[in-house]
Amino acid sequence: MLNSGYQEPPYAINRADERRRIHDAGQRCVNDYGLYVFPVTYRGKAPACPAWPAEATRNPAMLKKWFGSGLHNIGVAMKRSDVIGIDIDRAGAFEEAEEAFPGIWAPTFTITTAKGRHLYYRVPDVELGNYTGRLPKNIDVRGIKGDGGYLVGPGSRHESGALYEAENWNVPIAPMPPVLVQVLTPVPRPARVRPGIASGAGALVPLVANVLEAVEGERNNRLHWAASRAAEEILLGFYDTNAARAALLAAALMTGLDEREADATISSAFRRMGTER
Repeated sequence: MLNSGYQEPPYAINRADERRRIHDAGQRCVNDYGLYVFPVTYRGKAPACPAWPAEATRNPAMLKKWFGSGLHNIGVAMKRSDVIGIDIDRAGAFEEAEEAFPGIWAPTFTITTAKGRHLYYRVPDVELGNYTGRLPKNIDVRGIKGDGGYLVGPGSRHESGALYEAENWNVPIAPMPPVLVQVLTPVPRPARVRPGIASGAGALVPLVANVLEAVEGERNNRLHWAASRAAEEILLGFYDTNAARAALLAAALMTGLDEREADATISSAFRRMGTER
C-alpha cells in the first residue's frame, strides 16, 4: 500500500496539473535515460513503497498508476538504473571539489535541488569504494554499496516548495570522469614497516611525484590533494605527520612554490582531514 505523505501546501497548487507534471517527468526519466523509478512521498523523500529496490520500474502502466492517479515525488533507484548519483547538498561544495580535484566534474544529466544539485554518471568498469571522506562536506555518493540508494528525481517538489529541475533534458548521462573515478577508487595500502608508522618519505613517493609533476597554475591544487591523501594515511597510522609534511614541503619548494604558501596549503589539508587542529 502506498503512503502518499501528502499535506496541503501553504500555497495554491492544482493537484491535477501537479500530478500530470510529475508523471511526465517520470516518463522522461524512463524514456530518455532508461532510469528505474518509484514513488516517494510528495514534498518529501521517504519511499512510498517499502520494497522500492525491487519495485522500481520502467513500466508505463505502473508509472501511470503511481504518478497519474496519486500525488507523489519521484525516486530514482541508482544501482537498478546502473548509474552513480552525486548528491551535492550545500552551496559552494561543487566548486570546492573542483578546486581540490581539478577535472572531477564533467557535463552530464544534472538536477538542481533546493540546496544544490544531483549529478548522474554511468558506472565505470572498475570497483569503486564509498570514499566520500575525500570530498568536501555535504557531497554524498549513491549507487555503490548495498541496494545503491536513490535520489529524488526531476519533477519532484521539495518540502520548501522548490522544484527538482533538470538543467537540460537533452544532455546525456556521461561516463564518470577519470578524476572522480580515482577519488572513489580504493587506495592500495602501503606495506607497514612497523606497527603504526610507515617509512616516512619512502612511503610517500607516489604523492611526492604527483606534486613534482605540477606546472604553474596547478601547483597549489596538486599539493593540497597530495596532503589530503597523506592525511588519510596518517589517520590510519601509515605515515608519520612530521615526515609527511617534510616530504611534501620539499617537493613543493622544488616546483617553485613559496615556503610559507606551501606550508599553509599543507596545514589547510591536514586540518580539513582532521590530522591537525
